[in-house]
Amino acid sequence: MVARFNTDLSIDTTFGQGGVVVVKDNADVNVQPGGGIVVGLGSVTRLLP
Repeated sequence: MVARFNTDLSIDTTFGQGGVVVVKDNADVNVQPGGGIVVGLGSVTRLLP
C-alpha cells in the first residue's frame, strides 16, 4: 500500500482512492535520494505533473 501525505501530515485525498493506492506484491518500490518514491507496477495508467 502506498499513501501520500500533505505537508501538514494529513492524507492527500487527491492521490489514488482516498489518498491510498494498493500495490501488488510484485511491484518494485524505490526511494530516491531526494526522498521521492517510485513504484513500478508494470504499466502506466496516469501521469500527474
